[in-house]
Amino acid sequence: MSGRFTDVAKRAFSFLDDEGLRLVRCESHALRYENSQVFVAVEWDARSGELNVYLGLQPKNGQRADAFSLNDLLGMEQAGSPASNMPFQVADESRLEPFLEELATKVSIHAAPALAGDRMYFRRLKTFRSAQSEAYMREMELRQVRSEAENAWREGNFREVARLYMSIERDLSKSEKAKLAYARQHQVR
Repeated sequence: MSGRFTDVAKRAFSFLDDEGLRLVRCESHALRYENSQVFVAVEWDARSGELNVYLGLQPKNGQRADAFSLNDLLGMEQAGSPASNMPFQVADESRLEPFLEELATKVSIHAAPALAGDRMYFRRLKTFRSAQSEAYMREMELRQVRSEAENAWREGNFREVARLYMSIERDLSKSEKAKLAYARQHQVR
């Protein structure tokens, strides 16, 4: 690597100096800024091309630091569309500059409470991320159950259709409710 990431990232995130953070780690793929309350990590994985920023409170009493991605923060703040809050994928180091500048702009505009070390803000972030994770897991479960129910429907296994759809009854679409009603009436007793 040429060190271009380091140079461009330091320039883009130089505003963090004005926020009272100092550069404490500078590697070919990562920068870390800190003060006594918070840290900001700017990272680029050259293999995957993923470029992201992480923020968090400094750990106390040997606890592990809880890092939140800029995407978590933007999602909680509903800043932009979900697609625009995804990590950038930049495989070519020579093309990093506009993406690093955009990340730095988003941090400077949207991360003021995080940069100030607002503990309540970080609690809200943790709650938001946890809720997002639970929603994602629920969505995966629903997809799996729906897939199995569709297979059972095609096979005419109405007992299985009823069992599966009843397990997600509050999340059924109108057509799935109709299939459940039909399956209940036609399952072999």
